Order: sequence, then structure tokens, then C-alpha cells
Amino acid sequence: MKTKRITIASIVAALFMSLCVFPTAANAAGKSCNTMHSYSTNVTPGYVWINMPSYNAGGGTGDFRCYLAPGASNQGVAALQAGINECYAAQLSKAGLKPLVKDGVYGAGTKKALAVVQQAIKNDTASSMVVDGLYGPTTAGAMRFKASDGQCRRVFA
Repeated sequence: MKTKRITIASIVAALFMSLCVFPTAANAAGKSCNTMHSYSTNVTPGYVWINMPSYNAGGGTGDFRCYLAPGASNQGVAALQAGINECYAAQLSKAGLKPLVKDGVYGAGTKKALAVVQQAIKNDTASSMVVDGLYGPTTAGAMRFKASDGQCRRVFA
């Protein structure tokens, strides 16, 4: 009869994997971006509106602290794809990628394009941005989306 030894290394590896998949309590709850919401941000002069992925449980305002990953298919993904195409076209081209088809499906192309965006943000801001091609609150807060004034802006400074 074979027995399986559980080592400290296997426990640490399992813990590491669980943290990679569920880095926060919100992610563990599965709060997936399921729609697009217009957020306002103050610019001089006045305000502009920016459409970006959000979570909405029905009625009320959206919540940008949500997640998108391969397999998602909804308006939130379409908003992400539009933001990547409209504000990061130069980075996609430099990486040898074509603009995304805005189909609302988070496939391998969207994941790869988002990783290019995350790398650009990391390079431009010298931040500790994780380059994994997964969309969450950290990426949402750092990413630029096209605003009502035609400029690519961040909602959350």
C-alpha cells in the first residue's frame, strides 16, 4: 500500500496557488464584472464620463471592483476590449498584436492584449503591477479608458 507524504513544500505550493487564484475576499466571492458603467472624473474644467467594466447586481450604480478572466462573456468584457483598443492601440501594435474584436468574449486574445496593457502600465508607472492578463481592481484603477471628451483617462487617480 502506497502512502502519500504531505510535505511543507506541497502545503506552501497549495497555499500559493490559492492566493494566486483568489488574491482577495472580493475575488473569492466571484464578483465578476457583468456590465459596463459610466463613471465621472473631475478634469479642468468640469467632469467627463468614462465607460468601463463594472459589477451590477441589478439596479443602482456599478462597482468597478470586479474581476474578468478567460471564459467571461458579457458587456463588461466588451467595455474592456473597447478600452484596450481605444487607449492602447500603439502598445498592441508594438507587441505585434491587432486590435481586439469587440465581441464581449474574454478569450486568449483579450488575455494577451491585457497583459500587454499591464506591462505598459508597469513600465510607465514603475509600479508593481502584476502582468497576468487578468482584469481586477488594480488593473481597473491604473488603466485608461476613453472619456466623453475623447481623451484616454483613468477614473481613479
